[in-house]
Amino acid sequence: MSASPPTYPVRKYEQHHTKWPYKPSDFERYDESIDTRFYTQPRFVAHIDDAALSRLTTYYQYAVPLRGNVLDMCTPWRSRYTSAHEQAVAKGELKVFGIGLNGPGVAANPLFRDFEERFRVLDLNNDVKDVNCSFRDEKFVCVTCTVSIDYLVDAVDVLKGVRTRMEDGGEVHLAISSRSYPHKVVRIWEHRLGLVCDYLHVSDWKNIEIVDLCARDANEQQTITA
Repeated sequence: MSASPPTYPVRKYEQHHTKWPYKPSDFERYDESIDTRFYTQPRFVAHIDDAALSRLTTYYQYAVPLRGNVLDMCTPWRSRYTSAHEQAVAKGELKVFGIGLNGPGVAANPLFRDFEERFRVLDLNNDVKDVNCSFRDEKFVCVTCTVSIDYLVDAVDVLKGVRTRMEDGGEVHLAISSRSYPHKVVRIWEHRLGLVCDYLHVSDWKNIEIVDLCARDANEQQTITA
């Protein structure tokens, strides 16, 4: 018998704005150099701590299907999916597609090691429209983006493009953290929870929820912020 999925604190997104509340300057970054230059060298690092990674992988165990087509957006050298997902890919039951900035880095990702045709090197801050034509014959049951939505200056356009490629009932999971490369995130990122929900709302995604994966003690107090 499989274990029951863990429960997390969840709250529904509540729209507080009648119109887009942000200015173009909110999406400027301290370092505006081309992102492909920043990722010229593969970055074989974990952007969040081990405990947070463990909780995220547990979440993906139940959130990411084991069958169908899945898109991992801004994919790193490890997608933080489970070994069961890797096995499903090997069996041909699951197809994982990826969009990322560094080809050699993602080549180390077990999900793409034998399926290079399922990965695209793409700078979503300069080639936003290409999201919709990458893997143009594919529809997705699920899309993930792990601690990377903070670096997109046109996240709404990206998410609109992704939404048109979804199967009916498909879901997007945007994992965010308090950690980041501060010189590369958009200026408004300090308001990340509301900002990401606004991205989704304006992109016409429905049933938006904030799922809190942070560790808690016996009194339900948060113990890790990453």
